Parts: sequence; structure tokens; C-alpha cells
Amino acid sequence: MSDSADNGPNGAPRILLSDFEEWNGFLVYKGKIPFDELPFPEPVGEEDFDWAFNDPDVCARYEGLIVAVLNRRVWGAGKDYGAAWDDARKQPDCPPHHELVFVPVCSPP
Repeated sequence: MSDSADNGPNGAPRILLSDFEEWNGFLVYKGKIPFDELPFPEPVGEEDFDWAFNDPDVCARYEGLIVAVLNRRVWGAGKDYGAAWDDARKQPDCPPHHELVFVPVCSPP
């Protein structure tokens, strides 16, 4: 395993761009750490995604649209991701784009 000099600020092994090689348009991992031991970040917004995707009220109100969600609040909705973001930005105190979760809304369960 890597020594502490190779670790990032959270103590996890640092993965560098030089650990990858381009092959036929794909990046292939070639680093020292075995692939199955690589640290993967926790998914962001998973709870908001599940809520918006499964909530009957959200499904009924926004069926067929994309919603921009954070903390179980729908900030915006539109026919595509860009339209949902445009709608969300109109709201006072709208969170930054990278904090929102964009969810396609299907028919109510």
C-alpha cells in the first residue's frame, strides 16, 4: 500500500491522472493500488434522488419532466436538464448547480 506521502487530505490513497492511460478513447487505470481496493466516493444526493423518483406527489405533479432537487425540495422543473436548471435559478436562494440533483420523473407509482 502507499505510504502517507501518497495519501490525500482525508487519508485515502491519492489517485493521479498519471495512473491512467488513454486507449481507444477510454481511460484505463494503470495505478499501483489494486482496482478493487480503490476508494470510491459516496454517492451524492442519493436520498434526494430516491425521494423525487418515488414520491407520489412529486410524480403526479411533475410527470414527464426533469426536476432539480435538494433536501426534499423541488427547486425547478423542465422538459430537460437545462430547462430544470433555468427554472431553479429563478428561485430566491437557489443552491449552486453542483449541489442540485436532477431527477427524471416517471408516472406515479
